[in-house]
Amino acid sequence: MTTTTPIKTAKTATAAMKKLTIPGLKKWASKVRPLIVDMLSKRAFAEVEKKRVAAYIAPVFARFSFVDDAGAAITDPELLYCCDDEAMCAAYYTACDAAHREHGFMGEAGKCPALVAAHETLKVEWAVLESMERFVGLDGGALSRTLEIRAKALELCAQIAMAGR
Repeated sequence: MTTTTPIKTAKTATAAMKKLTIPGLKKWASKVRPLIVDMLSKRAFAEVEKKRVAAYIAPVFARFSFVDDAGAAITDPELLYCCDDEAMCAAYYTACDAAHREHGFMGEAGKCPALVAAHETLKVEWAVLESMERFVGLDGGALSRTLEIRAKALELCAQIAMAGR
């Protein structure tokens, strides 16, 4: 005669969820609203900063002749990871640092103001998602499992928080 041992399973997202109520949702929305406003503000700034930096970096990039490992010209700075010429890349990044300084960037050397702005946006988005996960009782990171879920969760959080204004 064989016996079976019950298998322990991880809690499902549904089992871990708290009982949600309208008053609870309204309370959470009012608490997260300042974070949502900060997120939206940082998103807007990051978008503008990316365009501003791209405009003054384009002439810097044009001074270099980057090629990939197959010898094809690299025409976009975002594709520099395909370039094996470390010395040329280092010279380019040094020129970028100088251009950032000329355009008022006061941050750490070797950092790009557009990427710094994008990272600041991500930090606020992570805080929003963590708040939502705690509120509904999801495991940490549940709302970041895919980019699609992450985007939908952030949009939902923003809609909920701003609806009660």
